[in-house]
Amino acid sequence: MLSPRIRSYPPHLDPPLTRVEAEALVSDPAKVSTHPFFPFLNKDQTWTKFAERGTKPADVTKKVRNIRYAARRDSHIFAHYRKLLSLPYEEEVRRRGIEDCVLAYRRIPQVRGRGGKCNIHFAQEAFECIRRYKSCYVFALDVHQFFENLEHEQIKKLWWKLIGSPIQKNKNWLLPKDHFQVFKAVTEYSYVDVNLAYKVLGLVGEVTLPSGRTQTKFTKTRKEFPLQICSPKSFREKLAKHIKHNPNK
Repeated sequence: MLSPRIRSYPPHLDPPLTRVEAEALVSDPAKVSTHPFFPFLNKDQTWTKFAERGTKPADVTKKVRNIRYAARRDSHIFAHYRKLLSLPYEEEVRRRGIEDCVLAYRRIPQVRGRGGKCNIHFAQEAFECIRRYKSCYVFALDVHQFFENLEHEQIKKLWWKLIGSPIQKNKNWLLPKDHFQVFKAVTEYSYVDVNLAYKVLGLVGEVTLPSGRTQTKFTKTRKEFPLQICSPKSFREKLAKHIKHNPNK
C-alpha cells in the first residue's frame, strides 16, 4: 500500500505547533525532562538491488529499510539537542584528527561551490586517492544495523563527555535530566507500524468501488486526511496495544 502524500508533510500522532510553541518547549530543560515521547511511526522502504539484465524476478534481491519518524514535538526536541551536541562533537572529531574520515550525519562543506558534500563527492575523493597510490588494496564492507547495535552505555558515556557534565556517581555516567530523557527516547524507543495504525484508526479500510467490487484503500481523500491521526484517547484505546519496543541494549 502506498503511503499518502498529505499536503506537504506526513500526518503525526500529535497536533501541529507554532514556531513560538516549539521554541518554548525545546529551550526549557524542565519541560524536556518530563516530556512524554510518542512512539515513532514506522514504515518499510523497499527497493530492488542491482541485478544483471536477464535476471529472473524471483532471483532479484529486495532490500527493506525501516524508516521511523517522530511526532512533531518530539522531532523539534531531537533537532534542538542534536544542535547542542553538534559543536562539541565537531570539536572532538577535529581533536582526534579524524575530521576527514567521519562522513555520516555531518555537514562537510565543499571546497568550491555551495552546500555540503554528498556521496558523489566522497566517492570521487576515494577514487582519486586510489589513483595516487596506483597499487593498493581497497576494502568495502557494510556493517549490518551498525547504529542499532551500538551499546547504550557507551553512547551515554560519550554523550556525557561531549556536554562536559560533571555528574558522575558510582562509576555511572549520569546525564542531566533533560539530556537523559532524550537519550532514553532514542535508545529505548518504541514504534507503531504506520499502515497498521491507519487500519486500526479507520483511515484505511474496505471501500466499495462504483463497479461494486471492494478494495482496501484510504477512506479519506488527501484534503480530508487529518494532520493528527488520532486523539490521545484514541491512541490509548486503539494504538497502545500495538506498540513495539526496541529489544536491543
